[in-house]
Amino acid sequence: MKHLKILLLLTFAFIGSSTYAHEKTDTIKVNGGSCETCKLQIEKTVKVSGVTKVEWNVKTKLLIVTYSSHEIRNIDIQKKLAEAGYDTEKEMATDEAYNKLEACCKYRKK
Repeated sequence: MKHLKILLLLTFAFIGSSTYAHEKTDTIKVNGGSCETCKLQIEKTVKVSGVTKVEWNVKTKLLIVTYSSHEIRNIDIQKKLAEAGYDTEKEMATDEAYNKLEACCKYRKK
């Protein structure tokens, strides 16, 4: 009986640790304006299945995102941002996507 309890305890410990072991937190540079509209739009764009926490800093232009690496990858997050008009470290928004941004959210120099 004692061995069974130990086996069950180890099984639950392994299951619990493997569930949380795939959660990652990354910092991604995301170009955007300096208004609350940009912050809300960037954070909304990234709030998809697999993402558990997101915070974009208007001043530093850094996005801190926590996600399940089993459900979504960092590059997928950056692609979503580019599709919404925001340039990231690895993905550039198309001119068409960028031009759809609110005037206050435009960040590219002319």
